[in-house]
Amino acid sequence: MITAGMVTAAINPMLEDQSISCVNLIRRLTSQQEYLDLNTIKVVMNTNQDAIYFSRTPIAHIDNVAHPEAPIFRQVCVIPLSAKVFVRVCSIASDTFGAS
Repeated sequence: MITAGMVTAAINPMLEDQSISCVNLIRRLTSQQEYLDLNTIKVVMNTNQDAIYFSRTPIAHIDNVAHPEAPIFRQVCVIPLSAKVFVRVCSIASDTFGAS
């Protein structure tokens, strides 16, 4: 469920810094079931907390059972885009993404 607080958290960084063109909300994975669920989008971030990789499959080389302290996150699908990025995304041909 999307809450007003989530929307606020997603758009505030863009309002505060005009150079930010996209925000992805994340939260820590809390179960092995979430980690293995193909409907859960896993996120890998760099040290600046920039998302650098998204995967529906479990992230390679991270064993959530053996390393429960590993920072494994999931995407929360509230993704605001700047107008410039939105126009760019809309201009990409759908077959670029493998649509049939």
